[in-house]
Amino acid sequence: MNGDLTIQASDRRVITANRWYGWQLLIADGAALGLFGATQDWRAALLYPVMGLVVHSIHGYVGRGLGSVGIRLGSAVTALVVGLATSSVPPAVVVMLAGEAIDVAALSHERQGDELWAPKLSTAPVEPPLTLIPLVAPARGGGLVGLAAVF
Repeated sequence: MNGDLTIQASDRRVITANRWYGWQLLIADGAALGLFGATQDWRAALLYPVMGLVVHSIHGYVGRGLGSVGIRLGSAVTALVVGLATSSVPPAVVVMLAGEAIDVAALSHERQGDELWAPKLSTAPVEPPLTLIPLVAPARGGGLVGLAAVF
């Protein structure tokens, strides 16, 4: 009982039912964009493309996560170009929303029968199980993004 974290790479899980997890992306994106809106700090905006990678990867779809980063960066760059070319915000917002819609609607599904690598993280023994809590707290002039643990 050394308590070391172990990952068993051979663990796989098979999806038993179709499930949509796009709502998790919407919450994560809302937190990221809310933090950016509250702080107006460009570093907070960097969370937006990363959120898709994190949420998809948690579900075992790393490839979709990387595709999500591409979609988000592509739509952000396209929105910037459209906004500069038209000197108008609404077309740029439409482009950003289109990228978000593709990610949330098309990529955010677990499909029955998919076999995914799902590492089992364990510390021996963990009683009660480890609980991770994401934290986002915008504040005037800054904000907080973090992770809390209950064990």
